[in-house]
Amino acid sequence: MDYFRDSSYWYNVEWTTFEASTYNLRITFGGSDITGGFGSPQSATVNPGSLSVSKCSLGSSPNPVTTLASGTESVFQIKVADAYGNEILTNPTPYTVNYTVLQAPNNEPACTTLCSLCNWEDSSNSFKCKYTRFVSSSQVIVPKIYNAAGLVGIIPLANFTVDISVGDDSPQSTVISTPVSSVVGSQRFFIVQARDLYNVSRTVINTVGVFSANFTPAVSSANIQGPSYIGGGQYIFRYFLTNATKYRTVSIEVYWIGPDFRSRIFNGTLTDTWIPSSPFTLNVPATVHRNPNRNPKFKADTWPNG
Repeated sequence: MDYFRDSSYWYNVEWTTFEASTYNLRITFGGSDITGGFGSPQSATVNPGSLSVSKCSLGSSPNPVTTLASGTESVFQIKVADAYGNEILTNPTPYTVNYTVLQAPNNEPACTTLCSLCNWEDSSNSFKCKYTRFVSSSQVIVPKIYNAAGLVGIIPLANFTVDISVGDDSPQSTVISTPVSSVVGSQRFFIVQARDLYNVSRTVINTVGVFSANFTPAVSSANIQGPSYIGGGQYIFRYFLTNATKYRTVSIEVYWIGPDFRSRIFNGTLTDTWIPSSPFTLNVPATVHRNPNRNPKFKADTWPNG
């Protein structure tokens, strides 16, 4: 702290601090606080300076969640500060925070434009950013500072990786192999691929619901067996018809049955046609002719009509 007396015999005090805070300044003469003017001590508040991207940081309350199921929302926090590292505790308008997403490990863009607006939160004196990813993979969140003119800079050491896993099985599951018409008595099958609500295919056995299938309307001479898990998040249903005397088309409906509701899965209505196993007997109209050269015990011969 420096002081000097000017030509008017006033003492001017100059001091510099790089730490934003509220200070008490004692002014003494002969070892005692002065009493004239505003007296002593005096209170002085030093506020943070302008936002500096290089001093902004990833917050730890909460720490970013780095393992999520697809479709699950999580949040991260960005603390902003001035060039001397003083935390800015009020909304630093016109600055905003947002982020882009890169696909790990090759840093391919997964969300090249602004992905989700981050909002200032007074209760935490920081920007609060929400993120929800829908693709099962490892992705890198890259927080950035913007102003009205556009990108100001990438916040250093704020990147973090999120491993997105597939969500629970759901009605978005789909039939990937459909039956082919064939003769009665031959076994047929179709395969269901379990998917989560965001169409991400599961690779492990279901954890929430089960699949079921039935004929619509019911067919007394046929039954559907299954499902049987065959790996890779896939389930097989088998069925066959024991008898049919004519071509027959039926519908099969496939459902996902969860803990709270039952729903037909995506493209879960199949159509199948059965073909009789024995040849058709074709009845053809005939013309009766008299043939005098034939044995008289035969009353008539038949020839194809026409």
